[in-house]
Amino acid sequence: MAGPWEKYQNRPIDTPPLAEPWTKYPPHTADPASPQNNDGDPVATAEQRFGLPPGLLNAVISKESSGNTGATSGKGAIGLTQIMPDTARGIGYDPDALKRDP
Repeated sequence: MAGPWEKYQNRPIDTPPLAEPWTKYPPHTADPASPQNNDGDPVATAEQRFGLPPGLLNAVISKESSGNTGATSGKGAIGLTQIMPDTARGIGYDPDALKRDP
């Protein structure tokens, strides 16, 4: 079965970009092009800091935890983006701290 990523592969470089799947999620800023206008929203700040398209991180949060900061999966993934504790440790985060401060 073909995956959704296949439509992004083998496209000529000069073709216009495809509508990304996360564009249906509203960005967290009134003006996504302005890094100063994030209204104190940590999600928008993270998107801007790491160069993510506005709305992408919100889409991940929506799908993974529905915005529930205390979400825990049956496999043990935690938090808004459902990161595994060992993965969090591996990138320098304390999983218990993530539970308290997403």
